[in-house]
Amino acid sequence: MGIKVFRIVLDGVVHEVEVEEIHRNVQSGGYAAPARPVPQNQSAGGTGAAAEQKRNGASAGGEVITAPLQGIVLAVPAASGQTVKCGEVLVIIEAMKMENEIIAPRDCMVTSIITSKGASVAAGDPLLEIS
Repeated sequence: MGIKVFRIVLDGVVHEVEVEEIHRNVQSGGYAAPARPVPQNQSAGGTGAAAEQKRNGASAGGEVITAPLQGIVLAVPAASGQTVKCGEVLVIIEAMKMENEIIAPRDCMVTSIITSKGASVAAGDPLLEIS
């Protein structure tokens, strides 16, 4: 237990947030289960074909941006070879009737687009690669 520091981006501004861990169990629907944190720069895994591609080493060099949640890809405003600024929208995923913008974590170049509009993605599935 203890205090953990997380970095979040809100409206293109990076904030550091301190969170104190109170319980190590999560309860949902009357069932308790142990919770474990996912280390930074790792994902929960994913179950789709794109996640399998990532696990098999499809990425040779850059940083792979993964889906933070399960949903349907509504749009991919970023293009391969495009230079983007920190906070620019790369992919939009719809989950539970809400649009979730996946933004650039830093100034970078999009080196490859892995997903496409209309694709179903699981949490952890790769969306695109940046360098």
